[in-house]
Amino acid sequence: MEKYKECETEIKSDTNTDVEFYLVDAFEIFHFEPFYIELRKKNINAVFIAEPWETNTSGKWFDYDSAIKILDEKGYVYHKFVNVNCKCAITTQQKDILKKYTNAKKIQLIYGIGFLKKVQFQLKDFLKTHGLRYDYLLCDMPMGERILVNDDKPSGLKTAYAVSKKRDEPLNIDFVINESL
Repeated sequence: MEKYKECETEIKSDTNTDVEFYLVDAFEIFHFEPFYIELRKKNINAVFIAEPWETNTSGKWFDYDSAIKILDEKGYVYHKFVNVNCKCAITTQQKDILKKYTNAKKIQLIYGIGFLKKVQFQLKDFLKTHGLRYDYLLCDMPMGERILVNDDKPSGLKTAYAVSKKRDEPLNIDFVINESL
């Protein structure tokens, strides 16, 4: 399986690229992965685009080394430059991230239910199905720290938890529900 092509001119003249998943963060690989796998199974030439942060349209926040490590470990096909002649370019960000694609259909693929108000109903259904009670769901929040403060109940029930995880690593949480509280 091909890995990547080093030369920008090779990529820009590659008219066989059907779908390009433009990465602005390494964790996006996992969001695009199911689509990538299914497209490749159907012999559609789907590739990841992992441009170094110096040329990545997202700017300096792209964790390029982590993305390359993940793509190499999974054996996924990726290029270091866009193919302006590809048929379809996909991002999780605003479509202007895809400004380098002059001839492609540009698609914004939203990820993470509950982050955006327009998909909040999916999160509510999930919480209800799993018997998880809530008073408020906060959506469309800006990037940055999240601080949650709540008082413990006299019964001993802890009422506020936060889980912070390392980027690009799986989320593994073990929990026990104490029905007596």
